[in-house]
Amino acid sequence: MAKHVPYGFLKLKEIPE
Repeated sequence: MAKHVPYGFLKLKEIPE
């Protein structure tokens, strides 16, 4: 995974609204 990407952002990508 991209280390420059915030963990919270990854979570948003994994969990669709």
